[in-house]
Amino acid sequence: MHTVAEAAKQLAITPGAVRYAIAKGKITPVRVGGGGQRAGLLLIPDEQISEYREKYLGKRGAYRRHKSGVVVHEATETGESS
Repeated sequence: MHTVAEAAKQLAITPGAVRYAIAKGKITPVRVGGGGQRAGLLLIPDEQISEYREKYLGKRGAYRRHKSGVVVHEATETGESS
């Protein structure tokens, strides 16, 4: 189990990006402690870190999908050539 900061370091993303992934349901944390007014500590299991890395981190790169559904290479879009 890892804190948000530790998970971010393992994934090479920011803690804010980890919290965003949690909010979007891409990472499912375990809440420990808290109660009443306190939210508790979020811990992220190793399996969730591995799953996120496999599913989502490989998607970053030069290609992205436009609203039209057409995949465009960013270099082409900016006028640069490969």
